[in-house]
Amino acid sequence: MNSENIISIDLGGTKLRVRATSPVISEALEFEIPGKNLRLMGELEFGKLLLTVKERVEKTFGKIPFCWLIGAAGARGTSDEQKIALLLSDLGIKANTVRVYSDFKASWAAAFNGSPGIISINGTGSIVFGKNHDSEMRKGGWGYLLDDTPSGACFGRLAAQGLMHHWESIQCKSVNNLEILADIYSRKYQQWPQEKSAFTDLIYSGTNIQQLFGGLAPLFLEASEAGCAWCRNHIDSSINLLFCQIYTIASEIFQEKPVSFCGIGGLWENSEYFVKIFSELLSSQKKNGFSEPLNSLISVKHAVNPTIAGPKVLFFLEEN
Repeated sequence: MNSENIISIDLGGTKLRVRATSPVISEALEFEIPGKNLRLMGELEFGKLLLTVKERVEKTFGKIPFCWLIGAAGARGTSDEQKIALLLSDLGIKANTVRVYSDFKASWAAAFNGSPGIISINGTGSIVFGKNHDSEMRKGGWGYLLDDTPSGACFGRLAAQGLMHHWESIQCKSVNNLEILADIYSRKYQQWPQEKSAFTDLIYSGTNIQQLFGGLAPLFLEASEAGCAWCRNHIDSSINLLFCQIYTIASEIFQEKPVSFCGIGGLWENSEYFVKIFSELLSSQKKNGFSEPLNSLISVKHAVNPTIAGPKVLFFLEEN
């Protein structure tokens, strides 16, 4: 496998990351293009993405066959492998091998090189996954309509709710400081609707609501950092729910403590404020109903978004 030509694809909720390697060229080719959950794309739309990848890769490597390794949000293993292999063939793309994995499993393998550990993916969507040799467990990953753990879609949905509360002038102690949220929105989202009716039309007529909510996540985080108590309370609640998911996995499938932990995704990459709150809440955490504090159970390895590492990912997923 190490000598093969490899195209590794990380297909998340809003973008597709590509890494292509070949023994004929020393440096890897890496790039990103817009994308979305595999289950939300039709064959034509996904086919166009694959052709875009093919054309970009051929400019660097020429017309040589590759092994395609795809970690995708919404992937369903063998059935998707067969469909994608057929689609590549129909598109005239020569593939030595096609392997399809859940995006969270591929990210886990890239983050820990196959060693035991827990990842929390918090990008457009969210999911927590832990693997300890033959034991594995996942929590969340229900999709943007149901998940309340930290994600761009969750925080964006909350930002939309906050704006609606503000426009309706809700008078309630639990709904306060929303003028901060509304002020930032009016200044930085001038191309978006600025009143309730047009805003709800935008939300419910959108073809990719998950991506639309993801676009509002920076607003939510900035408003919290600027002093919006309503936003901050929701962030704290969301992170505490994430702590419960991590604790459950750490305590149920890991005997040796502390467990390596890695945060992956856009919130970890792009928001120092989110990372700061996570770290502060983790360090100040009491038992909170747990048998022991979470910060004694996990060791934060890093907070990054590792590129899928081609041969390593394939090896660790198939060997473990």
